[in-house]
Amino acid sequence: MLLGPFPALLLCALLISVVFACVFQPTAKERFFAALRYFLILVILSLAVAWLMYPLSR
Repeated sequence: MLLGPFPALLLCALLISVVFACVFQPTAKERFFAALRYFLILVILSLAVAWLMYPLSR
């Protein structure tokens, strides 16, 4: 099963955010909220960069 670009972005952001949260946060509650925050930051920044690069592809 191959993923499209957006599901691959979501999966990659999810995995990276979980690893960062587990490495840098001491408690489970802090890990959850940090993972959520990292996930949202990664997705929003990735979409912003893609949006900014879109005119270059034309």
